[in-house]
Amino acid sequence: MARDFIKRSFESQTGLLKKGFHTTTSQFLPKHLASQSFHCKPQIHTKMVIKTDVCLFSGYKIYPGHGVRYVPCTNVQSTRPVFTFVSKKSLHLFLIRRNPREIRWTQLYRRQHKKGSVEQLKKNKKRRVARVERGIAGASLEFIKAQKNQTQQQREKIRASTKEAQKKQNKTEQSGRKEQQKAQKQMMKAQMRSKNVKAPTATSK
Repeated sequence: MARDFIKRSFESQTGLLKKGFHTTTSQFLPKHLASQSFHCKPQIHTKMVIKTDVCLFSGYKIYPGHGVRYVPCTNVQSTRPVFTFVSKKSLHLFLIRRNPREIRWTQLYRRQHKKGSVEQLKKNKKRRVARVERGIAGASLEFIKAQKNQTQQQREKIRASTKEAQKKQNKTEQSGRKEQQKAQKQMMKAQMRSKNVKAPTATSK
């Protein structure tokens, strides 16, 4: 501000302002003023914080200098909480023991019945997960797709063929076990016979 004022005063003296010339202030200012900076700091407007209370009955805000305070004390020495109300009306209804959820002008009633400006919450879009089909250990993707495309008749035929193959395998396993058991029995019998046979004795001539 001071720099602009000095600039205008110097330009008015020289007559440059009337002619329409706009020059820098450093040309006309003295040396001790030209080196200095006259920039003012920007004014930051801060909002005044007002401490408010909440009415116990109605739920409205109580600004400083307003409201009614009620201390339900029977004795002077007893310490009990202080109840704040926005008006004598709400205090009277509180003393009568009226339910604020049944009175239309209270905040509890309005919130319960969704009155006034209700902010509609935006539903977050669900991210759809892209399914990627992959093969399982021991089964390729082509084999899985082929099984999905099978009809009921094909599945029955495959089941019947697998059952027959399982039966044949069981029969072969049982026959092999029986043969092994027979061979073991024969070996045991041979060992028993060899133990029972007495060694030949030497005869004199």
